[in-house]
Amino acid sequence: MKPETRRRTLKFLHEIGTVGVMGGVLAQLVLSWTGAAMDAAGHATVRQVIVQLCTWLLFPSLLLVLVSGVLAMANNKAFHSADWVIVKALMTPLVFEATLVAVWGPARRAATLTAKVAGGDASAADGLADVLWHEQGGLWIALFLFTTNVVLSIWRPKRRSRPAEPTSEPASA
Repeated sequence: MKPETRRRTLKFLHEIGTVGVMGGVLAQLVLSWTGAAMDAAGHATVRQVIVQLCTWLLFPSLLLVLVSGVLAMANNKAFHSADWVIVKALMTPLVFEATLVAVWGPARRAATLTAKVAGGDASAADGLADVLWHEQGGLWIALFLFTTNVVLSIWRPKRRSRPAEPTSEPASA
């Protein structure tokens, strides 16, 4: 594969993955808000949809973003010393952890608890409110991290060098 074709393919895959990740997080945020206002059976159904959304959209999109991003960094020599790429590389564990621990984990726990509540287990309702609160926070954090990564990719800040200070040396005669 030609280097230019490889570069464009990786960029395309990275952008498609980003659309999937951010779309999945936003969809989960909307479903989480609307599901909380439903009865127990409806909320349990919405929670199952959220788990499927994470399984079939969010997590595969995240993997696509991470793999294509790492390959793009390795493939493009101009990225090896770019500050914005280094920042994105350092943010990768945060993005991965935010998605798995703060988004996917609470979504699965909330699905389990809402199924118990829908089945008549009133004691599960106490833990559900806490899980839903953590899920909302995790979604906002993930959305912030993903947005920051997109901004870094678009803006691509460069190092600014200071202009040389004029010297006030005496003129030689």
